[in-house]
Amino acid sequence: MKKLKIHSQIRVEHIIREDYFVEALEIVEMFCDALLSRFGLLQQSKILDSSLQESVSSLLWVAPHIQADISEMKVISDQLTQKFGKKYTEACRAENMDTVSEKLKHKLSLRPPPKILVEKYLIEISKNYNVPYEPDLQKNRFQECEGSSSDKL
Repeated sequence: MKKLKIHSQIRVEHIIREDYFVEALEIVEMFCDALLSRFGLLQQSKILDSSLQESVSSLLWVAPHIQADISEMKVISDQLTQKFGKKYTEACRAENMDTVSEKLKHKLSLRPPPKILVEKYLIEISKNYNVPYEPDLQKNRFQECEGSSSDKL
């Protein structure tokens, strides 16, 4: 039974990572929309306008993380690198820029999801499929006392 529970937790962690990935793609889409809506500003200026800093730096940071899934990100990254320089791109990717979206970095983080979030997913899945599941109340109490906010990002 314990082996089954561990297996379930691993599968749920994978589901959470997929959810995070979809959320990250939504953020990327929002940044692309911002660039598109301000394309004239982007085209005219040689200096990166402050209203586009988060979008540009986040897109440059995220490109290597998702370009295997979205090949267009390589093209976008190459164009932005050509416009703003290789040093700027390297700074974004090395996380030396505080303008890269923290929410995006969190969604694509390699860290495992918080235990309480895994537990909440397990509870909801078991409810939806009418599968008996005994929640680990210790995890819930410990995490609530800690004030875990990582799943709120």
